[in-house]
Amino acid sequence: MQRIGSRLANTKRSDGDSDGEASYCAKDLVEALCSQRKFYQQGSGIMDSHRAATLVVKDFVQGRLQSWKLPPDPAKDQGHGLSELAALGLL
Repeated sequence: MQRIGSRLANTKRSDGDSDGEASYCAKDLVEALCSQRKFYQQGSGIMDSHRAATLVVKDFVQGRLQSWKLPPDPAKDQGHGLSELAALGLL
């Protein structure tokens, strides 16, 4: 799954967003997984999105998916720093 995420991150997608950042949805992830794992319905050649989505859910349940979150920006701190919490006696 990590390779799928890096593949999506390396592709450029223009959605017409004004901020210039690409946005992806679950369908994009499932299509990339189908393409990489060659999940196609037998006889028709259509991507088997159900099989790929089941694999994603199974990996999530087993704890195989990794997620990251950016640390908070100190410049955007809303006044809830450690010194303020200590002053209130909450630490």
